[in-house]
Amino acid sequence: LEFTQNEIKKLEERIKNKDLIMTSNSANEESELFYLKLFLLGLATGRRQIELLQTLEISKKKDLAVFKGLSKKRDEKEFFCEAPILIDIFEAKKLLADVREYLSKYGIEKMNNNQINSKFNGRIGVALKRYIGNYTFHYLRSCYAHSCYELFGGDKDKTLYFQEILGHKEEILPAFAYTSK
Repeated sequence: LEFTQNEIKKLEERIKNKDLIMTSNSANEESELFYLKLFLLGLATGRRQIELLQTLEISKKKDLAVFKGLSKKRDEKEFFCEAPILIDIFEAKKLLADVREYLSKYGIEKMNNNQINSKFNGRIGVALKRYIGNYTFHYLRSCYAHSCYELFGGDKDKTLYFQEILGHKEEILPAFAYTSK
């Protein structure tokens, strides 16, 4: 929880203070802001990288966020889940719009998942190391799940709670992988 909260604060500060952005000699401000916003969304929503890049829609339902456009569905018709969000939902929607606007110049809306991953995975991985550390995007998802459990999970079974907020199918194994990190 502490790691997630600290990283969210650092990312928000870097987005607000442009002097903290340029940590790479070849960096340009627009690209670096894209990475910062993407990582902030990853930690705050727990959504997959491809969902943030292309398919995710965020809306509000009482105290939860509704995440639509999940890349892996729970069943034949369900492509959404309701889960906590660790930043203001309106900030998250703005960040997601900014990420998509940045990507529009690459024609991402016409690409499939494999093309998107091929084009962006390497760059995102390098930027993730630069700003957060030697982690993967999947690790951000795990941090989100653990933080939500500490804040909102109560006495619920950890594996079942992770399964619910991450949008996994009823199978326990994928959710269990997050609880053991």
